[in-house]
Amino acid sequence: MNTPGPQAENHEFFKEYINQILDEHKAARERYHGINDPDGENDGLFITPVMKEHEAFNSSQRRLSEELNKLFKLLTDHSVPFFNPRYQAHMCMDTSMPAILGYITTMIFNTNNVSLEASPVTTLLELEAGKQLCKMLGYQLKPGERVSWGHITCGGTVANLEAVWAARNLKFYPLSLRNAMAPGEPLEFITSSFKITTCQEPDNPKLFASCSPWELLNLTVDTILEIPDRLYQQYGISTAYLEAAMKKHGIQSCGKDLAERQYNIKPMKLLVSNTNHYSWPKACAITGIGSSNMIGVKVDNEAALDPSHLKEILEEHLKNEQGIYCVVAIVGSTEEGAVDYLRGILQLRSDFQKRGLSFVVHVDAAWGGYFASLVPRSELDDIETVPSLRLRGHVEDTFRNIRWADSVTIDPHKSGYVPYPAGALCYRDGRMRYLVTWTSPYIAREHQPESIGVFGVEGSKPGASPVAVYLSNSIIGMRETGYGALLGEALFSSSRLSAHWAAMSTDDDDFMVVPFNPLPSERDPNHSKADVDAEKKFIRERILPVENIDLLSDPEALHLLRYLGSDISINLFSVNFKLSNGEWNTDVEEANYLNKRIVKRMSYVDPNQKLKDVDLFLTSTELEQNVYGDCATNYKRRLGLKGEADLFVIRNVVMSPFPTAGNFVAKLAGIFRKIVEEEVKICQLRNSIDPAIHRFVVQGTRTDDCGAGKLCLAYQPFFHEADCQAQLIISADVGKDSMDAYLHARACATKYVTFHLETLEKERLPDILEAGSFAAKMTKVDLSREFWQLKDVSVTNIQIVKNRGLKYLDSQYPKEFMPFYMYGTAEPGDQHISHMLLKAPNANLCADNISVTLDQPLSGLESHLKNGCIAYATDIFESSRQPFSQTVSNLEHPSDSSFFFVPGASLAIIIYADPSPAEASGPGLLENIDLGNPLAKGTITLNGTVYVDAKHINEDGLEGLLWDGSGWSVPPPPQSGNDGKGETPMPVILPPVVEGIHVGAGFKVGPLEVGNLLNARAGHGRVTARGKMALWTDEVKGALFK
Repeated sequence: MNTPGPQAENHEFFKEYINQILDEHKAARERYHGINDPDGENDGLFITPVMKEHEAFNSSQRRLSEELNKLFKLLTDHSVPFFNPRYQAHMCMDTSMPAILGYITTMIFNTNNVSLEASPVTTLLELEAGKQLCKMLGYQLKPGERVSWGHITCGGTVANLEAVWAARNLKFYPLSLRNAMAPGEPLEFITSSFKITTCQEPDNPKLFASCSPWELLNLTVDTILEIPDRLYQQYGISTAYLEAAMKKHGIQSCGKDLAERQYNIKPMKLLVSNTNHYSWPKACAITGIGSSNMIGVKVDNEAALDPSHLKEILEEHLKNEQGIYCVVAIVGSTEEGAVDYLRGILQLRSDFQKRGLSFVVHVDAAWGGYFASLVPRSELDDIETVPSLRLRGHVEDTFRNIRWADSVTIDPHKSGYVPYPAGALCYRDGRMRYLVTWTSPYIAREHQPESIGVFGVEGSKPGASPVAVYLSNSIIGMRETGYGALLGEALFSSSRLSAHWAAMSTDDDDFMVVPFNPLPSERDPNHSKADVDAEKKFIRERILPVENIDLLSDPEALHLLRYLGSDISINLFSVNFKLSNGEWNTDVEEANYLNKRIVKRMSYVDPNQKLKDVDLFLTSTELEQNVYGDCATNYKRRLGLKGEADLFVIRNVVMSPFPTAGNFVAKLAGIFRKIVEEEVKICQLRNSIDPAIHRFVVQGTRTDDCGAGKLCLAYQPFFHEADCQAQLIISADVGKDSMDAYLHARACATKYVTFHLETLEKERLPDILEAGSFAAKMTKVDLSREFWQLKDVSVTNIQIVKNRGLKYLDSQYPKEFMPFYMYGTAEPGDQHISHMLLKAPNANLCADNISVTLDQPLSGLESHLKNGCIAYATDIFESSRQPFSQTVSNLEHPSDSSFFFVPGASLAIIIYADPSPAEASGPGLLENIDLGNPLAKGTITLNGTVYVDAKHINEDGLEGLLWDGSGWSVPPPPQSGNDGKGETPMPVILPPVVEGIHVGAGFKVGPLEVGNLLNARAGHGRVTARGKMALWTDEVKGALFK
């Protein structure tokens, strides 16, 4: 491949070309009125030898050298190695040598393609690059009515924005023309004679002025773009006159809102699949369409647009006479590599045009565009010269139909191997570009040079990027033996990796790897497990261990490879694991946790990390349930998971052709397997209920007649630890001596005090509840930070108030209130509350001895308080406050003065009976509450102790930890110290490594080979959590400015 090479194999050639560029550039400067001017017109030296001997000059050069060295070290130490085949994450790879050289050559001349006079050469080369792309996509280039046109943008986002802009302007152009034909307006004279064909009656022209607004909104794209030519042919209307006539009425001048009001137009829509790139809502927002008018179309089980749902949406809009700006077909979704069925979309447009509804069809091929080079010139052609795969049938069909789409986004800086920034937009009919400039459509400009900076969103734009595109396209070639061969090898590599993901795990493993795209056998609705197992066995025997040369001579294996993975060179997959008891995990969140640990091992996101410790680079994405719908549900089912939580998945994009050489993909798969095996052990430990130190918030001050304590204890849980994964509230007794000491300490403390009971021994929580007692120590947390501890507290007579698991939770936070458990007795001041933990992340909020004012006597709530009722805080809207800031966590009192849960705060409440058993678990704990029959209404005031934790409860063992090549470790604290500018480092206290048991609440350590993979949690000091941007800022500033 024509790149510098993963190991700089082409360095000698690259260096030679760079020297040639510099030499030629030097010669060019010397020829222009310099020492080598051919006419001898030498202006003389402007930077003389004497000047270069001056100390200021030399000092500047020394500083430049020093800063370059610092910069080079910073980049080499911390730049992700996109050039290496171990990098299989994002759409990044070694860029082509022609593209690099073209960019560098042009960059030195600093051309600006905003106008022809500022870039006579690079403007023409940009137009040539546009033609290259148009030709590859199948657009018409020969002179005629519909000559295509393309130009380079800074990226796919801007190209998509321009496409939306053009579609919007096109939609309103006929209405603007109608206004320009009104009485007294410049085009009034054509009103009685100018005719147009509607999309519903293409063979029956009708008077333009007699068309309804609905008919004008739904003229075909071709019909609208032909209007300026027809006005010239029929009436001799010049470009200048038309431009002046339309300036007053054009959508560019008056905005779409005026036309919508004038013609009573309902908000029109843009349709794109639910898995659309973020550039689409952004484009709708910028163009004034509004992101809420972008409608997401459902996707099928492999994340391609569902044509049947698209048809339903079109039917609804036709029925309601609500226009459609554009339907977007994605050719290579950036997350899944899926290709929408373009032929079906185009057919739907044709069908709906016959019924009066028309729209622009745009293709977002930012990722997939260059794969058009794989489509054979004829059906008989194929690629046999390299280990390569041909596109799947439906994908080839989509590429063959792109020529009928109105516009296409394509990114040379993705699958074109060109340096950033280099996107592109191509129009099937080049006249469409005049809709996105301040110039009206010209009649004939084919033989006149044009300044392309007037088209599209950008003004000033580098000439270097178009030249990089042009040179790379020219040298590599745009057909099967050029980019086609290169991307065919990438497809081959992607499928070989997909084969490893599909067949990596067996029934004997403690984990399963499940690709997002089903195996061919799984696509059969009547498949059996035996069918799938047989196909995996075939893969293990006939594909995984086989070298390329032998694989190419096995047609059956090659055929199967063609249908592994996604449509275009992206593999999405996820890992699930067996619990310690041999059963498969069914919790989405636990699978997410495992996959996050795996991806963190294969990511470089922290400057304290050593780049070389990352042996393989993969990335991730998330399948949001409300976006992917049935697609996500079906994939979870294949993973053995249940629940509505979003699914975290691993993703790898394959652009490099190198991994299959020498079966290097097998080595990469081996690295991945080793990481999975190590992390699965951690997840098994985390999901096993083992002995641990457990902590409770002490609530209440009630005593019996003998002075013994009658307390409530609110457990301090962790969402991500099976040992501590419960919201538990119990009532219990403590002895008189312990109670006296506790009451005395409480009486002497500030109002911000909290008291905690902690088990003396590591115990299983179920064992504590079964025994009904435990030995504990009591500690105090107070603003004074005065150490107080009461040892040997005997906790007895445990009664469960609530014991609700936190494994399966709701998918949404409560919107119109915040729910609390309310419990205790009917005695004044002996009521306590704990926030119901219905969804993660969340905050543990507890308050005791609250003051209660109700419209009903407390005595009537005695039994409900004993068993725990539910109080809705009606003036706190929980969903609007989530997730809670960690600044209110692990503190004696919240530092945020606006936080609602502080001593002395009052809350309006409505109290309901809890319809669920004491040991019921979610989701749905609020579903059966009888809202029509509240027990009482009133207010509560937090007069007792208040406990807040939004930090430790949510910790998952990943934040703040780094992989050092052999295990997880705590990074060094910031070096700045407490100088008034940086954060004060917190001491790190690492507990001893003990096999198989907890060493702190929510913290466990496994066998020795994974013993250093977890860090101290609550009860131990931790490194101050700092954002990744802050860490990188420290690193860069430290390297450049120290």
